[in-house]
Amino acid sequence: MKNGEEVRSHAFSGLELELKLEQYASAFIDLYESEEDLISEALSYIQQLPATPQARELAGRLMVKPGQLRNARIRKQIDPFRAYEELRPLSAEALRFIWQHPKAAEPLKVEVFRAQILLESLHNGVKSLDTQEVIKSLTMIESRKIDRKQALRAMRRAAALDPRARFEQRARRKAVLYLTKETGA
Repeated sequence: MKNGEEVRSHAFSGLELELKLEQYASAFIDLYESEEDLISEALSYIQQLPATPQARELAGRLMVKPGQLRNARIRKQIDPFRAYEELRPLSAEALRFIWQHPKAAEPLKVEVFRAQILLESLHNGVKSLDTQEVIKSLTMIESRKIDRKQALRAMRRAAALDPRARFEQRARRKAVLYLTKETGA
């Protein structure tokens, strides 16, 4: 009795409890499958981004983990709740990675991405960029070695993207990218 009132028992019969558990399991299977779909979409997007070590590592985990969990679920080694619980943080990490990427809003070719980085540098006060500076900055940004041909391609693309940008080939191995001053007011 509670304050003079009779306390009701919320005991379920075995069949009712089994039905509730089955409904919960079905709901977590649905949640798991929606997370799996989300991870598949995130993976396809991440594969379009420049291949940085972080992107490659995350893409590898996005390819492997859902399959491992699906196989474990089929073999009844893991229940749907645990599978969802393990997949959810990976899905959240993939979304965070995509939204924190500088060019998340638009998938680009690597060449265009590099050209936009160079133009951004020029618009932010750098007077000119020579081939060596471009190689160093792009290597630092992409965390992998950029060769001279890739740098020259990015410089040419930058000149094509911005009408104020000028590309000059000075010697066989040296080129310069700069912005012209605006004329008139």
